[in-house]
Amino acid sequence: MSIHGYGTLGATNSGLQPESYHGSVMASLQQAQENIRQLRSIIQRIETMTKALNTASDTPHLREDLKHQRESSITIIQQTMHLLEVQPSPSEKHELERIVKEFGEVVARCKEACQVSNQRERAYPVRDAFAVHYGISDEQKRIYEAQADQITIVQSPYVKVENKIIEETNKEMHDIHDKLLIVKDLAVDNITIVNAQDDMFKQAEKNTARSSALSKRAVDELKVGMKHQSKSRRKQCCIIVAILGMVVIVAFIIALFVALAP
Repeated sequence: MSIHGYGTLGATNSGLQPESYHGSVMASLQQAQENIRQLRSIIQRIETMTKALNTASDTPHLREDLKHQRESSITIIQQTMHLLEVQPSPSEKHELERIVKEFGEVVARCKEACQVSNQRERAYPVRDAFAVHYGISDEQKRIYEAQADQITIVQSPYVKVENKIIEETNKEMHDIHDKLLIVKDLAVDNITIVNAQDDMFKQAEKNTARSSALSKRAVDELKVGMKHQSKSRRKQCCIIVAILGMVVIVAFIIALFVALAP
């Protein structure tokens, strides 16, 4: 990964290996995250001091402090580059990629802030030193400050093109990040649907097993009913045969009495 103005990520200025110098990979990543937070704070101070240039707060001490902040940002960037020169495990690779992406965005913002501060420093001299050197009175100084406050910085075409490239790159990175978030949401929704379907399948299996048990029970009861029905038919047949036998006997007795009657 290349960082504009600060070399290539992975280039070292020391003979020490990152693993031996920073301990474990996770410790290096944590320190890199802390450096990124410090770099964000330095960028905010640089932007605040840049706005103070060519105002009543513009002093040699302010410009010296601004220069010190720029140097500190370069030092922190170089240290962070060393920290990120590690060989992560598969479980740490995702965290390293996230920190590298965040580091690239912060470095781009830092470069832009340093460029703007350098332009404003070159465009506006130190007011106190200028007034002392040329013997300008306080009234003339106030007039000069009022006129200077109306001056605007015009960026060079090279800086405009470079800033436009940075803005387009950041916009594309944000678009990719938004699309990844959408994909993540879709994946979470799919997982939720799959889990719900799994619960439905389990419930269906339980219902099927219960229906199967009820079906077996119904078959057993039907067999018992058929047995009872068969016994009932046998009883009915026996009763009918007995009735017919009694009728035949009664008829035989009647016929016998009729035959013996005079």
